[in-house]
Amino acid sequence: MSLAERIKEIRLILQRPYHLICPIMIQGVGLERILILEGMDAKKEPPLTFRGKTIIETIEAAERYIKKERNVGALKPQEDFDDMPDIPDDI
Repeated sequence: MSLAERIKEIRLILQRPYHLICPIMIQGVGLERILILEGMDAKKEPPLTFRGKTIIETIEAAERYIKKERNVGALKPQEDFDDMPDIPDDI
């Protein structure tokens, strides 16, 4: 699965259609990447952020979050999202 497909799946599962990946400098750590996911209404859905040394590590952090949330029952299993319409790529 490509990085774009993985990001699209993360956005769909977490219901946050807007995303941004950018580099950040953290004192004592160095350069890292941050993935920010935002929903349509920031008051109802606070942004989610994930960090990693690389874009791949950042995406893996988001995937670990999804797995953890599913294990505690906070997210529905993937099958429930199969019938939902795709989030457009241009959002």
